[in-house]
Amino acid sequence: MDIIPIVGILMPVLLVAVVLSYSYRKEHERNRLIEKMIEKGQDPASILPLLNGRKEEEKNPTKHFKSGITLTSIGLGLMVAGWLCDWSTIGIGAFLAIIGLGELALAWYLRKYSK
Repeated sequence: MDIIPIVGILMPVLLVAVVLSYSYRKEHERNRLIEKMIEKGQDPASILPLLNGRKEEEKNPTKHFKSGITLTSIGLGLMVAGWLCDWSTIGIGAFLAIIGLGELALAWYLRKYSK
């Protein structure tokens, strides 16, 4: 009996289960914190910006710009190396470059329309 196909099928399922479990626990802890604040008579609105800070950080155009430049550069580098050395990395390089261009477009969009 081969174990590699079984692991190949179960690994993505396990990975998704771990990510969903972590996300659920994080949200549950956030809600418990808010409930405790309400029970003590505190205003949860004072701490909500700290809890939601990560979501605001995701809208930061600078982060997407840096990521876009990095991915585009790596992708173009792989494409050129694959073209010069007759490797099969041209497709992977093009894939990374396209993702990088998407990040750059997202950074441009967030910078232009998030004000």
